[in-house]
Amino acid sequence: MGQVAISLNGKSYRFVCGDGEEARITALGDYLRSKLDSLGPNLGRPGDDRMLVMAALMLADELFEARGEAHDEAAAAAPPPAQRSGAHAAVPPAAPPQPRPRKPSAA
Repeated sequence: MGQVAISLNGKSYRFVCGDGEEARITALGDYLRSKLDSLGPNLGRPGDDRMLVMAALMLADELFEARGEAHDEAAAAAPPPAQRSGAHAAVPPAAPPQPRPRKPSAA
């Protein structure tokens, strides 16, 4: 098993991973660190938990945009509805995923 240490917001985190996955995990950690670093100057000094949540939201936003772009590209490559045939002709392409609102939980 491989091991990786990632430094985020001045703290080191150790992870166990599969052999050969170390470089990928390190690259992901570097990318997350770049997101955290971009937040720091704009926010003053929020707590670690809040910074990580904000970075996670930024990454989720990037993921949703990428999925939307992939959906847009697939829709552009598809033939117009008049040229489609068979059972799939009436089925429109699926919309990109949207975040679901969370219901407040009793705390």
